Amino acid sequence: MIKVVDVVYYYHRDYETPRQVLHKHGPALDFADFILPHLDIQFIKHINYSGVEKINGMLYAFFKSSNSFWHIPFITHSYIKKQHPDIIIIEGLRFPLQLI
Repeated sequence: MIKVVDVVYYYHRDYETPRQVLHKHGPALDFADFILPHLDIQFIKHINYSGVEKINGMLYAFFKSSNSFWHIPFITHSYIKKQHPDIIIIEGLRFPLQLI
């Protein structure tokens, strides 16, 4: 099965629980229900909480971060590397340095 990691670098510092950010991103995550049977997909979100949780059958990893242009989230990148994904999807282009 193809392993996919979907990353959002934007840091929602006001959100302290996974449910808060998932409620905000709900419409953007609806596609996952359709591809879940075909792909091993995992979502990476940056909020004021750290942890890995399985919610509604999908794996989410949450990391504390910063919205600074120069901030490199090494912990997030290390986690992604350990997942050995076949595909990495980066949501948005607001953080080009982190993408590079």
